[in-house]
Amino acid sequence: MNKYKPMALPFIRLVKPYHVNWLNYDVLVTGSSRAGRGIDCRYFQSRGERCYNAGVTGGGVYEAYRFLQQRTQLDRAIVFLDFFVFLREGKATESFEEERLLISSGGQLNTAYPQQAANDIFGLLFSLQTLKAARNTTRWQDKSFTNPQADGMMYFDDWGRWGFDPGTLDHARPNLRVNRQVKRYGHILETMEAYYQEHAEDMDKSRENLQRHLEVYRQLLEFVYRQGMDASLVLSPSHISYWMLLHQSGFHDLFKYWIRNLVRINEEVAASYSRTALPLFDFSGANTVAVSGPPRRDDPQSFSKQFTDVMHFSRAVGDRMLDRILGGCQNKTIDGAFGSCLSSGNIDLQFQRQDLLFRRHQEGTRAYLQDILSVARHEPPA
Repeated sequence: MNKYKPMALPFIRLVKPYHVNWLNYDVLVTGSSRAGRGIDCRYFQSRGERCYNAGVTGGGVYEAYRFLQQRTQLDRAIVFLDFFVFLREGKATESFEEERLLISSGGQLNTAYPQQAANDIFGLLFSLQTLKAARNTTRWQDKSFTNPQADGMMYFDDWGRWGFDPGTLDHARPNLRVNRQVKRYGHILETMEAYYQEHAEDMDKSRENLQRHLEVYRQLLEFVYRQGMDASLVLSPSHISYWMLLHQSGFHDLFKYWIRNLVRINEEVAASYSRTALPLFDFSGANTVAVSGPPRRDDPQSFSKQFTDVMHFSRAVGDRMLDRILGGCQNKTIDGAFGSCLSSGNIDLQFQRQDLLFRRHQEGTRAYLQDILSVARHEPPA
């Protein structure tokens, strides 16, 4: 295996459907890049289970539904649900090619699959893009793990992106890597701010989009209950500055409406099949992990081990989430719990707890939100 994979990310959406079709696994994880980067399948391998993480950038409920159709005999499915995906107009990203899946949406063999597979193989073997990618990958293999221009150990993660271990920081050097990561926090947050501002311009349209995705969510649940799958539904955590952004963009009420409908539809479909509702674990909103301090310029000790940026949780958090998910739906304590198992009976209490935590951190978060966005916009901090 290559030590570095600098060209992995552009090809993830191409290869993952084929992996879902043909690899041997007992556990399937679906979702966006949050799940893709934060959930480590080695957690399951240590338990003697084969796992595949099908998380893709922008992956939503329709991709999850189609991936689950490819493998009906699973020991476990973990489906991550992200609010921002439910707001977009298309049911899937433009780069999602259903022809790469062996089973069609109707449940039959996909007649377009052989031609699509042949086209992809030919394109990978004989394209200029592949030649350049192979050359760049080869050139990176002899690079040192440590970048002399930055603090800390540098490496490529499975998504082909730079990361670093704050535990390896050399405090005698300038904090270049820490400052780059602070800037990356800002860029991701700025991207999400623009995304929500765009959708806020036509809230009626955003609500229509959300309703359409909720119908796909219902389809997914119908399929899971009909097949008798052991599945868990999961709402991803994000840094509290992301939830502050939802408040400022006017989406907080719609966010709550979304969660209420996830719970309601899950319980309705379960009742129609005389089944217990699938566990729906809520790691979103304000909680003990989300309110962790953000990174600050020139301060490596402030770098969060919880999040790689405001949107993406670390693998350490991912392991903690899996402990909670596999531990069952019983809420030992609704106050302070990370990952409450939601039902129509406790959702109001969960919202009250989150609102209390949010108000407690609101002022400090607002200041951070403005500061981190100013970094992204190259403005001097206040």
